[in-house]
Amino acid sequence: MDFKTISLFKEAGIAVAKITREDECKIFHSLLFKELMKLVEWVELDAEVDVLIITGEGDIFADGVELSEMIEMHSRRSLIFGDVRTAAFRSIEKMRKPTIAAINGLTLGSGCELALCCDMRIANEKAQFGRPELWFNIISGFKGKQRFLKFISTNRVEELVYTGGLLDAKEALKLGLVNCVVGCDELMNKAVHAAKNMQTYGHVDVMKY
Repeated sequence: MDFKTISLFKEAGIAVAKITREDECKIFHSLLFKELMKLVEWVELDAEVDVLIITGEGDIFADGVELSEMIEMHSRRSLIFGDVRTAAFRSIEKMRKPTIAAINGLTLGSGCELALCCDMRIANEKAQFGRPELWFNIISGFKGKQRFLKFISTNRVEELVYTGGLLDAKEALKLGLVNCVVGCDELMNKAVHAAKNMQTYGHVDVMKY
């Protein structure tokens, strides 16, 4: 399957989707949300894929919504954009097959939500997490705050959302936001190892039920 915003390969039952964009790397926009839904459909229908790993390029996992696209939106188009975004993340959360976020660096806004939608999160030591919408005078919307609340306390979530603060990898691990933290060079090996364990120790079609 061809994508413009995602590079994809599979081997031994493990699919690896890497978020990529040449002009404004890793920034979420409507095309990427649509392609995430296509990715989920492809993984679910491909009998040769057991586990999906999602990662980014360089030192950015995923870096929030494209501001230029949001600024140009009128209210109706903004609602449509929100619906597409919500549908993309919900499709990942509802996947029958397990998902692993291999978090290779900066993970902000919608990128943070993408990571939280996955079943397992493995971060490298340079990873950072946050909802920095206030940096751009934007109200944090959709379900970003609610997804944070699945893992960390209300007080800590509100501090992050209302101050635009960031969590580093060690603090994210301490709070339970990620499953483990590894060196930068170890990230993909650790993610693949976790995926192989999922294949070995459980029937992946029923693991999430």
